[in-house]
Amino acid sequence: MARNMRNVSSEARKMLLRNKDCMWNSSDSAAVASTVAAAKTIYLFRHGMTECNKRYAYCGITDVPVCSEGKEQLMEMKKQFAYPDISRCTVVTSGMKRTIQTLKILYPDYCTRAEKMPALQEMNFGVFEGKSYEELKSDSDYQSWITGDNEKNVCPGGESGLDMKRRVLDAFRSIAEDANSYALFMHGGPMACIMESLFPNEHKNRWQWQRDFGMGYALTCSVHEWQYVPIPQLKKNV
Repeated sequence: MARNMRNVSSEARKMLLRNKDCMWNSSDSAAVASTVAAAKTIYLFRHGMTECNKRYAYCGITDVPVCSEGKEQLMEMKKQFAYPDISRCTVVTSGMKRTIQTLKILYPDYCTRAEKMPALQEMNFGVFEGKSYEELKSDSDYQSWITGDNEKNVCPGGESGLDMKRRVLDAFRSIAEDANSYALFMHGGPMACIMESLFPNEHKNRWQWQRDFGMGYALTCSVHEWQYVPIPQLKKNV
């Protein structure tokens, strides 16, 4: 596992959020760094596949379940991959069905102790919820949203990428400052926001930080650096 570990310097960590509109300033980041326990781990898990994912439809606040194919995929992944031990973690979902069901499939013994943190939910796509690009491409409101700076552009009836980033990273800061380790069952967009902000020197955009369904990252933080390794790891006997 160690040879897959990536890290970012303490100076880069102080630039946890690079955009001035949603930035932790240097003093905030230093305070977070000083309170993170050496043995602390934060696991990020992406939920299982949904019907909206299969259709490439925008799905943020719509509370859809993991689809049948997604459940089968997660069960097969449990056979092929070694998922980390989360027994000492505070277990958290976004509160959405797809994250709760993913937890139930991957770690059935931890469902009753899981907390809910709505701030980790996916972006609110407003009137575009449940619709695919093909269904929206002739919509003038949609074209206005996707053109130009679509990080700052607000979805009609929803939020912007920056709105989502602010709330997710505010929530992540509270998690990072807590002494406990955490297992977060969440969504692709918020997960990518965290990774993009923690590791700016890798020059990856949000799409490049996306992991497949049921996969994610293990984050650790020392006095000097954040580190990560992709999870889960393939079982040696597979």
